Parts: sequence; C-alpha cells; structure tokens
Amino acid sequence: MPLNDLQCRNAKPQPNKYRLYDDGGLYLEVMPNGSKYWRYKYRIDGKEKRLALGIYPEVPLMQARNLQEVAKKQKQKGFDPVFLKLADKQRAKDDRSQTLEVLGREWYELNRAKWKPGFAREVLKRLENHLFPKLGRFPMRQLTTGELYDCIKGIEQKAPHMAKRCRQYLSQIFCFGVQTDRAERDITIELKGAITTPKVKHRRSMDIDELPAFLKVLESRKDEISPVAYYAVRIMLKTFVRRTELMTAGWCEFDFDNAMWTVTALRMKMQREHLVPLSRQVIADLKALHALTGHTPYLFPSLIARGEFTSMSLIQESLITLDYGDKMSCHGFRALAMGVCKEKLKYQHEIPDRQLAHVPQSEIDRAYDRAKYLDERTEMMQRYADYLDQQLRTTPSPTDTQQRTIYHHDYRPQQPTYATIQYASQPASFRVLAASFDPQIPGQSG
Repeated sequence: MPLNDLQCRNAKPQPNKYRLYDDGGLYLEVMPNGSKYWRYKYRIDGKEKRLALGIYPEVPLMQARNLQEVAKKQKQKGFDPVFLKLADKQRAKDDRSQTLEVLGREWYELNRAKWKPGFAREVLKRLENHLFPKLGRFPMRQLTTGELYDCIKGIEQKAPHMAKRCRQYLSQIFCFGVQTDRAERDITIELKGAITTPKVKHRRSMDIDELPAFLKVLESRKDEISPVAYYAVRIMLKTFVRRTELMTAGWCEFDFDNAMWTVTALRMKMQREHLVPLSRQVIADLKALHALTGHTPYLFPSLIARGEFTSMSLIQESLITLDYGDKMSCHGFRALAMGVCKEKLKYQHEIPDRQLAHVPQSEIDRAYDRAKYLDERTEMMQRYADYLDQQLRTTPSPTDTQQRTIYHHDYRPQQPTYATIQYASQPASFRVLAASFDPQIPGQSG
C-alpha cells in the first residue's frame, strides 16, 4: 500500500532502523536517531542496488516519487542510476575546480608557442591584471553574462581599448572550455554591443614640410637625451621598421659588409623574414652605437635587467623631451618615410610599401616577398638618407634661448651626469651661456 505524507511525518525512531515501503521499490528508512532517508531499490544485471534520493522532510514524498521515476527511465535506457549519480557528483566537483583562471592559463599555454614572446607577455599581463582578479576564482559553468558584463564595463571605464581585447580573450577561453567539455557555451556572445566602440585615434605623424625643423632640433638638442636614445631616433627615422623590430634587434642580425639588416621572422609582425638595406648614414650610426652597446647582445640593452632589451618607450620619451611628443609617434616615422619616397623621391607606391613590410595581396607575392624590388629598395633607402642630410644642411637653426637639462651617459655602468644650461641656438653653432652641474636632478631620466 502506498505511503502518505502523514505516515512519513509520524514515523517514530525505534532501537533498530526500519523501513516504510512505497510502490516500485521506493521506501523511507527511519534511523534510531530519528533521521529519515529516501531510498530506491532496484536490480540491474542481476544485482540488487540502492539509490539515495535525499533526506525527509527536505525531500517530501512527491519529490521522492519524481526522483524515482527519473531513475526508472535511466534504468530502462540501460544506465545504472547509481553510476550516473556518482558521475554527476564527480563532474560537479571537477566543475568547481575548473575556474576561469585555470582554463585561462591552459588556453594561454596552448597558444603561447605561436605568439611572439613580447605579445605573449602582454596577453598574460592583461589576463592577470584585468580578468583573473575579478573572475578567475569562479567555475566556468557558474559564471553568468551579468558577471562578465560588470567586469568588462569596469575595464571600459578606465581603458576602452583594453575592454575590447579582454572581451575577445574571454570569448576564446569560453570556446576552449566548450571544446574541452568544461563550459556549456560561449556566453560572451551576449555581450555583443556592450562595449562602446572608442573613436579611432590616428597615430601622430608630422607633415613632410615639418621634417627639416625636426631634424635640426634633433641635432641641436641631442644632449638632452641619452646617446643611445639619439641613435635610436636616427636609425628609426632611416630604416622604415616598426618600433618593436628596432628596439628588440640584436647585433647578430646585421651584415655590415653587405650593408644588410635581416629581421628574423619571429620578430616580424607578419611572421616573415624581412630585409632592410642599410644606407651609409645608418651604418655610421650603427657603428657609433656599437661603441656604446656592442658589448651586449642587443642594440638597445636594458640598464636594469641583464640580457634584456630596454623599454619600448625609449624613442617616444625622447620625442617628448624634444617637444615633439604631441606631433610625432614611432609609427609616424613610417608614414613620413612613405610620404617622402612617393612625393619627393617619386617612387611608385609598391616599392616603399614593400620596404615597410606590409602584407602582400597574393600568395604568389608572399612567396617572393623577402627580396622583391631589393635593388630598387636599396637605392631608395640611400636616396632617402641623402634627402634627410640635404634637408638638415639647408635648414637654418631656430633661435631659441631658454634653460634646459642635458644628459650624458656612455651606457656603461657609471653614474650619469646632468647639466642644467642656458643656451642660444645659432645657425652655425651651439653656444653655452651658463651652466651648473648636478648628478641628481629629480624627475629627469635618459
């Protein structure tokens, strides 16, 4: 006879445990301490088994019958309800350990090998600074769209472009979770439109007619930046390369006898080896720089971390010191070179474009990209360097009398010396009016 709720409620404990049976193998087991447990007894493969369905009264009679029906259907399909319950418990335990940070680090390690080292460091830094602190401890299956939204909007308030990148990382981590059966779906799809697209800020680049004045300022005020920074600006100006390609360059890449710089594929944005013909002027700058940093593997080594290259901001900080921070960027040198080669030197677009290492349009072009137009590019690089020299020679120096700070450092281990000077720039010379030396000027850096 089936049980009713009154019987379950009034069942009293006895010295020994006993059972109150319902239909189909369901029963309530009453323990000597008064606890009451629902059990479902069944047979599978000739063996008797019992499935725990919960504690009464937390699980009332009707709910216990519903759980029994679910177990019966599993059994009818050939599954063992006890095995499925154990598997569910293990999966729940695994899910709790499969947090966003765990999967995020696995995703990072899976992709790191195909990224450039510098980019890989940036990705990990963004994950650790922006995503892991807020979302990393949560299991993937428990995260909600709302939690992701709050995190992304918080990042957006400080850095809109970073919010966009972090949303992309989240999407890739969730897709990785789906592929490895540790996430149900990519819930970042529901964040579409959540981030306000930031206005595009074009990289700063001076006009061609502003170039002569810049060259004059660079030469007349070079003592305000470190010698290494001075050569970095000059080489950047004359080689058409990207900032990271120059700042991470090693001396082993340069062939002075054949006036050629071979940028390895690993360091190129497009992962293809790139040839940079060296003008006579660039070779002279490189040899002068070698006297300062040739004892290290890198052209621009770090003064702090042995075996590392210096800060990527070296050139931009120098431009700021020279009062060109709001007029010029590192990428602007590339745009400037393209403009001069096309407008002043009258080269067809494709030749300077190849020297800028832009992506070829066809696969056939890619196969021959490394050395295509190399003779023309070699001639162009020399003519471009000659053009810069000619602009420097024919441009009068600006008259400027004011107090500035100059910087001296030979890039060897020693204390730099600073001098605050008042000077007048004249067409043919640089005349010091007054000077006072101080080895420690707060806020100054080379």
